[in-house]
Amino acid sequence: MRNFMLLLVIVVVADIATYFIPGAISHYFSSHIPLIVAGGLFLLFLLKGIYQFKYNDDYEIMSIETSGLVLGKISSKFRNKFEFPKRKLYDYTVEKILFEKYLTLKISSRSGSYKTQRFNITFVSSSKRKKLLQSLALIKLENRA
Repeated sequence: MRNFMLLLVIVVVADIATYFIPGAISHYFSSHIPLIVAGGLFLLFLLKGIYQFKYNDDYEIMSIETSGLVLGKISSKFRNKFEFPKRKLYDYTVEKILFEKYLTLKISSRSGSYKTQRFNITFVSSSKRKKLLQSLALIKLENRA
């Protein structure tokens, strides 16, 4: 996803740069269709798709918080905070759907049913994602023992 965003920025810059080159090449880029498409996709991803992800598993309670990079500061609709006792973690999965990655937690309840919570982890760095998954695996292992 990061590479795709970088590609969109490169397309925007290249379209603007080729427009100012005098000669026949600027004629092909006078409509700015690549600029419009790439800029629109970039704004769409920027406003909706990029999430900050924070987690804390230092104590008995695990806290996970996500917020939209731009809209999370404006509206609570784009912020999500979830806390649960570590002993209630039953299972977790990481799903990859097209260009996005999601972490799904399965939390046990008192009644014996399970509650699922899903988080967008697309823009979490691979090292931070690896630490998170190691932590969840350790918690899951401790809960099974």
